[in-house]
Amino acid sequence: MNEELNQLLTRFCNRPVRVTGEQICQGGCIHNTRIVHVDNGQPLVIKSSPAAQEILACEADGLDALSASNVIRTPQVLGLGEVQGQACLVLEFIEPGKATHTFWTRFGEQLAELHRVCSLPDDNLITKVQATYFGWHQDNFIGSTPQLNTWHDSWPEFFIECRLQPQLHWLQQKKIVDSSFIKQSQRLFSRLDALIATDEPPSLLHGDLWSGNFLVDTSGQAVLIDPAVYFGNREAELALPFLFGGFPTSFFEAYTAYWPLNDAWKSRIALYQLYHLMNHANLFGPSYLAQCVDILARY
Repeated sequence: MNEELNQLLTRFCNRPVRVTGEQICQGGCIHNTRIVHVDNGQPLVIKSSPAAQEILACEADGLDALSASNVIRTPQVLGLGEVQGQACLVLEFIEPGKATHTFWTRFGEQLAELHRVCSLPDDNLITKVQATYFGWHQDNFIGSTPQLNTWHDSWPEFFIECRLQPQLHWLQQKKIVDSSFIKQSQRLFSRLDALIATDEPPSLLHGDLWSGNFLVDTSGQAVLIDPAVYFGNREAELALPFLFGGFPTSFFEAYTAYWPLNDAWKSRIALYQLYHLMNHANLFGPSYLAQCVDILARY
């Protein structure tokens, strides 16, 4: 495999490259991720899978979009190819560092700045007209789950039709939920326009921001990885850190100081968490349903 990989890396790096060693990265559950050492340069990261060409292509697209914002660092995408039948995404290796004492404050400010991005250059396939809508130029994935991104001019309609309804459909298909859960979900859908309607423009979102999806580089700054990018309401981005991993208060204080949120934003956190909990129920089973039921009952 190494000779074929050498050829792929040589093409992506525009110089002769020979792999001298590799180490497996722990923690990923979708792809085989490894750090590859080469003979005349910095290590590279390769994510590979026999059946993940589309997922990896969407990841590369999301990383490129975040990078184009020039707000928060992401690993540079070097190329997407195939080695012995396996799709391979080749990324810049981020040398790990330690967070500075201002890390969370700066990260909160950077995220708020990212959310002010409502358009990207045309070479990212996003036009300024499209960026006035909620969605993305293509469907992508959150983890291994398909994520619909059809353009909508209404945020509640987008959140229902592209986020909650597909998750409910898959839960029904897998027979994970009963008729009561379905009826409660449909009642919530009928009320969402009153609960989450917004006059704010769409924001560029990472889409899957939790403690496992950022790194710290040698300058002590955040580096975003594993995106599920789209243009959406920024409150949806801020709900996930409360659910998985938890970010400190200083992060949210810095964010809201940089760009204040609607006073009622915290009352809607659980609504946006519902999408991620339903997705986890689809991925990992019904142990997440109790939290979903509690949210449906609350609203």
